[in-house]
Amino acid sequence: MGEEMMSRVGSMTLFLLVLLVLPSLASTEERNASPRHRVVLAFEPVGYWPADEGRGTTLHDRSGSGNHGTIYSVPWKDGSLVFENDVYQWVQIPCRAPYRSRSFSMGGWVFNALHKRKRVSGENEFRFGALIIGQPFKPAADGKLKWSTWGAKLETDGAMLRFGLPGTGGMSPLEIVSGKEAYIPGGADAGTGKRAREAHRASPDALGSIDAGVGLRSGQWQHIIYTYTESGEAKLYIDGELAHTAVDVPYTPSETPFVFGGGRWGTFNLGGTLSMAGSLRDMVIFDRTLGEEEIRKLAAMTRPSGVPADTAASAGEMVSLPESPGQLIEIVKDETLDRDQRAAAVLELSQMGDAARGSVPVLAEQLDRIDRENGAHLPRVEEFFRNALIKALLEIDTESERTEVLLGQALAKPYFDSLDLSRSYL
Repeated sequence: MGEEMMSRVGSMTLFLLVLLVLPSLASTEERNASPRHRVVLAFEPVGYWPADEGRGTTLHDRSGSGNHGTIYSVPWKDGSLVFENDVYQWVQIPCRAPYRSRSFSMGGWVFNALHKRKRVSGENEFRFGALIIGQPFKPAADGKLKWSTWGAKLETDGAMLRFGLPGTGGMSPLEIVSGKEAYIPGGADAGTGKRAREAHRASPDALGSIDAGVGLRSGQWQHIIYTYTESGEAKLYIDGELAHTAVDVPYTPSETPFVFGGGRWGTFNLGGTLSMAGSLRDMVIFDRTLGEEEIRKLAAMTRPSGVPADTAASAGEMVSLPESPGQLIEIVKDETLDRDQRAAAVLELSQMGDAARGSVPVLAEQLDRIDRENGAHLPRVEEFFRNALIKALLEIDTESERTEVLLGQALAKPYFDSLDLSRSYL
């Protein structure tokens, strides 16, 4: 009888020990997860970045994989990451093998705060834009990474989810960029040479969402998920609802890092820079294709409340430019205005040709002042205003002696100064 009692006590002790030990065996992420995190983790993402740290330069992966990202120059404001349409702001995530699945899903919550401004670089400007999530890098010859989104160029594998400037209806077009398979049928040298390189470039609007009018609204949170199956079927969901679908969408997995934010690099003559403006939250990558009902639940159960700090004012702001050259000149001269608005006025003048010839002295004075203060140098992608001034002077007044001298100092001299004359360039 005593032995039976001891056996029961031993069993009860073991049971209690199991109850105490089992919770400690759960992952740290599971134990520390907030209710919102647990909702997302229930869908088993291979990467999950809530973006709710509120400070620091590390974006933590809460999926359990510990694949944390690095935040480059994106400020935290009242607990949210706030992107400011600056190509020097992005989050970089190391690529892992599960992210290269032939079937995948990716996306998250997006707050679009791009200005509703007039396009200044042609009809194609809106087609190349602000990055939500994707792989915008390509390996360089020296083994380093370089941005593949320069102007209209797209030389990357993988896929990217991007949006552009709001149109007249206030909607920012949503675009999927996806890499083509590197195969040219026919010939012994198929897959090599110039044709092969062209075939291997990414395809803009691969889903056809721009042509279909699919867009992202300004000034509100929207849940954006892109799914892809190995068969080539791709789908884009907005707030849990299917927005567009296509088949035979090309895709080539990439080993380059994933990026949140950032965007298209370029000088004004290449459409200018256009980068993420607003905020991102609950960014996810899955190594499978989520079903429509799963996406609907994910969106419904994680919807953010409130507006990210310092985004509401710019989200619906319409920056309109006057049509009179005289009024545009006043904008150019007004140093209290932001550089984008002054640059836009300069570009508007550049499109007027001879009608804007009266603006040349002001444009020349502004460029001369910048170069006297900072030194003449080759164009830099971040110097929107200076680049616009150079472009306008080239298009409005290339014959006057003053403009010729000024542009020679601003462009030609820095270029020749940068040459190593001890080398052969032939």
